[in-house]
Amino acid sequence: MEIMKIGHNSIKINLCAKEAREYNLTEESELCTDEMRGVFAKLLSRAKKEVGFEYTSKRVVAEVFSSKDGGCEIFVSQAGVENEMYKDKSAPSEIRRVKTNTGVFSFDSLEKLLSATARLKKMSYSGKSSIYYDEFLEKYYIILEDVSIKDIKYAFLSEYSKQMKSNFNLYLKEHCKCLVKKDAVNCFSRLK
Repeated sequence: MEIMKIGHNSIKINLCAKEAREYNLTEESELCTDEMRGVFAKLLSRAKKEVGFEYTSKRVVAEVFSSKDGGCEIFVSQAGVENEMYKDKSAPSEIRRVKTNTGVFSFDSLEKLLSATARLKKMSYSGKSSIYYDEFLEKYYIILEDVSIKDIKYAFLSEYSKQMKSNFNLYLKEHCKCLVKKDAVNCFSRLK
């Protein structure tokens, strides 16, 4: 087991195949059962000892991803903390919150990705965007700033892709090949 801090309020836990079986953890695991709460209590207790991850009396969010070797990677973060910013000098007792909707979308084919980027370009999308490729799963991923399919103007993305959880971008940045880091919509829309 390897535990590493990837931010002030988040950690990554790597389990080998044997440990994943021992803890009965897979991508499909229901994390809200009493059994899984017990497993995570053990893992988080160890994380507190090893890397100082403080989680007591705070709500944590965990996502489990299967590794190629049969093990798993678990990303754990304190819920809601990632949006907190430094205190505003004009209002020292308030914490400013910045609303960011980062959309992460998975595409089964390059053709679907090109069609989606062409539509985004046509509607003058100007936010930050990047594209990754997973060589193992043979899938393309796009990360779009300030995009959610809950917003009706971006609902068309569900025709081409599957929306991933927003913190899936941590997995992409570590395991996938970055094809375009900035302005990916503009770059890929020209290929259609």
